[in-house]
Amino acid sequence: MDLTRIIEQLYAERHRVRQAIATLEQFQQERNTAVPSHRKRGRKSMGTEERKAVAERMKIYWAEKREQDTKKLREDS
Repeated sequence: MDLTRIIEQLYAERHRVRQAIATLEQFQQERNTAVPSHRKRGRKSMGTEERKAVAERMKIYWAEKREQDTKKLREDS
């Protein structure tokens, strides 16, 4: 068992691994910069005023819905 030879092989392997990591990191950077950052997907976020307006509309909607349901229950009984 020649320790010097084993150490040299390990150094060579470490060099290959470092090169592979550097190549992958470079590929990842190129891939990340290739996508335009101005493209935005998903839902648009609502502002405070819009959120309040929706909340008010939904309160009215559910109040009317509850009222209809209670009327229906009274008619059925």
